[in-house]
Amino acid sequence: MKQRMTLKEFEHVCDVLSRMSQQELCEVYWVIQSDCWDDRLGEKPNNFDNLPLCANKWYQRLLGIKSKDYYLNPYHCGICALVSHDILYDFYNTHIAEATSSQIQAARENRKKEKEIIEKNRKVHDRLISWGFIK
Repeated sequence: MKQRMTLKEFEHVCDVLSRMSQQELCEVYWVIQSDCWDDRLGEKPNNFDNLPLCANKWYQRLLGIKSKDYYLNPYHCGICALVSHDILYDFYNTHIAEATSSQIQAARENRKKEKEIIEKNRKVHDRLISWGFIK
């Protein structure tokens, strides 16, 4: 079972993300994607760099040991709600991978094809379930 954040932590995440531009949200997303703290999120939690990535062992949950995931995941989810997947990956290709315009366009086309395949799979899945082939 995942640890739940406090109301104060929730309000802080909402406040911080609502004040950021799309550019900043993309920058922060790729920093926290690598399990690092970004100073724009506020003060780094105590001992953050030494925390486990996930607190999934029974004794960590029992003792309420927080993890990097505990602190970073709310920001990750919030950014994903505010910025589309395509914008995040365009930002990555442009600013982090420093891809050429033709590489960026090829990546966009690949994402479009992947989305089409996923949508087709979802339709088949839904139809098979609705017709009773899968219980």
